[in-house]
Order: sequence, then C-alpha cells, then structure tokens
Amino acid sequence: MKRQDLKALKALAVILLGALTVKITVWPLIADIKFKSGLKAMSLMEYEKAESDFKIAINYRKEPVYYENLAALYRTMGETAKDRNTGRRHYEQSVYFYKKLLELNPGNSLVYNGLGATCLYIGKDFKEDEFYRSAIDNFKKALDLKPGFVEAELNLATAYYLWGLKAEAVKVYENLEKDNPDNISARFNLGLLYFMEKDYTKAEQKWRDILKIAPENIDAQKGLEMLNKKRGEK
Repeated sequence: MKRQDLKALKALAVILLGALTVKITVWPLIADIKFKSGLKAMSLMEYEKAESDFKIAINYRKEPVYYENLAALYRTMGETAKDRNTGRRHYEQSVYFYKKLLELNPGNSLVYNGLGATCLYIGKDFKEDEFYRSAIDNFKKALDLKPGFVEAELNLATAYYLWGLKAEAVKVYENLEKDNPDNISARFNLGLLYFMEKDYTKAEQKWRDILKIAPENIDAQKGLEMLNKKRGEK
C-alpha cells in the first residue's frame, strides 16, 4: 500500500471515530430532551405525544427511568381509554415495559409495585383472576424487597378487597395502621372498607380518629357525611 493511501485511510479513521464520538456524546442529550418533553406532555394529558417522546428517548438511551415512565403512561392510557380493546392493549404494553425494566433493574421494589398496579387494573377492568393473583404476587415481592413500603401495602389491601378476599384486606390495613399510626390513608381506606361492608360503627370510628389527628381532613369529613346520609335513609 502506498504511503499516500495509508495516510488517507488514517484520516478517514479519524473522521469516523470523531463522528462516533459526537454520536455517543449527543445521543444522551437527545434522550434527555425527549424524556423531559414526554413528562411535560404527560402532565398536559397529551398521552400520544408523551408515548412518542418516551419511545424516542429509550431508542437513544436505555435509561430505567424512561421505561418506568412509559410503563406508567400506558397504564394511564389503559385506564382512560374509551374502547375496552384499546385499553387492554395499553395495559399489556404497560406490563411489557415494566418487565423490560425488571431486566434492567431486577431488585427494584418500585417496579414490582408498578407492575402490580397495572395487573390490578387489568383484573378489575376485565374480571380476570389471573391478574388479581399476579398483582398480589408483585405487591408481595415489592414488600419483600422493601419491608414497610406503605404504597405497596395499600395496593395489596386494595387487591385483596377487589378480589373478594375481604378478611385479608382488613388484616393488611390493620397491620399498616398499627405500624404507621399517623398514616391517614390506611385509616381512611379501612374506614371505607368497613363502610362498604355496612359496618358503620367501625367506619365512623376510623374517620373520627382521623379528624382527631387532622381536623381539616376533607375525606374523613365527607365519609362522615356519607355515613350520616346512609343512616338517615333507614
């Protein structure tokens, strides 16, 4: 090979390497811009734009937070879809991206909680026992990874109740209330469960206990109003 040809090849290699370096440097920036754009679109309920932006971000960079937000977005799209078949497809996409995220981050309790939430929506909307069971399993995995994870415990209790395992739901709420006496959500939800089971005395007790801690709590006030209305109907 002639010296001139060798110099030309070296020059070409430098150019190609420079171009590759630019791509490696620019791609994360493009991904971040698209991700932030997706977050803004999601907050404005422009779900299709958010979906597109998150997918572009993932194409440029396999960042776990991108997958997490896309999976959560698909759950929201499934919940708000007017057509049941469309909603089901969105839910399935949510499950898919949560599972992809678990491949990247297998020990993340938040991911198991998110996956459980999507499965719970599918079970509730389509009355499928398989997904109730999957929701419960995923919430339990989240709690195994992060004991005391309040959101996962609340979701687990909800899954038990919606699947008809009311005694299990009460047990989770009572344990949560015992371990977190200042947690208003657990106490309110337990009161609501009692109300739905027509145990009005226990429901009233839970909601009045909330008002002792937080006198301005609107949910507890509305709960008592609802309770008084029910009693007035007798």
